[in-house]
Amino acid sequence: ITGTLVSVFFPNLVELYAKNDYAGMTVELEKSMKIFALVFNMPIVAFLAFGDIFFSFWVPEQNVVQLYVLSSILLVSLTIVGPATLIYNLLTILNKLKLSSSLILCTGILGSSGVYLSLKYTDWGLIGVAAIPTLFNLIRNISFVIPYGALCLGKKWYYFHFISMRSLGSVIISVLSGVLYKSYIAINSWEMLIAAVFFVMLISFFVQYRFLLSGN
Repeated sequence: ITGTLVSVFFPNLVELYAKNDYAGMTVELEKSMKIFALVFNMPIVAFLAFGDIFFSFWVPEQNVVQLYVLSSILLVSLTIVGPATLIYNLLTILNKLKLSSSLILCTGILGSSGVYLSLKYTDWGLIGVAAIPTLFNLIRNISFVIPYGALCLGKKWYYFHFISMRSLGSVIISVLSGVLYKSYIAINSWEMLIAAVFFVMLISFFVQYRFLLSGN
């Protein structure tokens, strides 16, 4: 899904770069990140709100709590990393890939080493396997990719961080609405789960529209 959405926004950035319109690239990238977050976050919100119920229906014989926690670790990080994925488009267009590729390699090595050490010396188990690479991925995107993209366009390093933070804040508000929903309404069938998912995705759309697309 990420790859499909990212490719949609690539041609416009290429066209603006061909015109040497860096101001237009900034506006286009900002708009693309907001639209990407709006679409991408809605299923994430639904899963974070009702993933435990989903797993209890789908694989009741498995450790539902563990499955839900493992999935949530990745999905929470994607609310920040997801919009930042579009910045890789920018770095590709500007031919600024050497440093970012080196960091991907380094954080990959560090993540794998961290997983090995956690399995060898701790009892974190699968939580460590999921959390450690995700943590390094977050660190790379927050500390380098997002600031570097802004600097390449002549903006302050924190320029695109506002979108990531709004994305995360919108997701938190939307997930809380789903948690509130299931605290009042018992979901005991697939039909009720589907109805709840549509409800929270609708809430997510309006919340993100307000905080992402309507924000400056």
